[in-house]
Amino acid sequence: MSAGTSEFKLIQNEVNPSVKSMNVTGLTSGQIYQFRVSAINFNGESQMSEPLVKYSCLLPSAPAPITRVSGTRTSLSVQWQAPHSDGGCPITGYNLYRDDGGSGSIAIEVDPAVVSGKPSYLKH
Repeated sequence: MSAGTSEFKLIQNEVNPSVKSMNVTGLTSGQIYQFRVSAINFNGESQMSEPLVKYSCLLPSAPAPITRVSGTRTSLSVQWQAPHSDGGCPITGYNLYRDDGGSGSIAIEVDPAVVSGKPSYLKH
């Protein structure tokens, strides 16, 4: 195991060949860790595997629903808020998805004068 450097230290010397997993504890949230493994037989130790590089954190929670800021007949400006939880690692970006506008899609039309700022959902 390595805490973000190329210097690896032995964290388990397993003598039972049927054990091929380990629960690693005591990690710092948001820290990057690298893991490598080697195999041992009567002739010695193999080369180490390629590293697994992972941050010690969870997936972020979902952002709040997207809101419309402005728009025209052919464009929309939308915005969203950061998720409630970043999972222990900083948010590094967002992916914005849209449907293709084909059949079965849901169109959102907002006319504050008609619906007091609440969206009206229409199925196509």
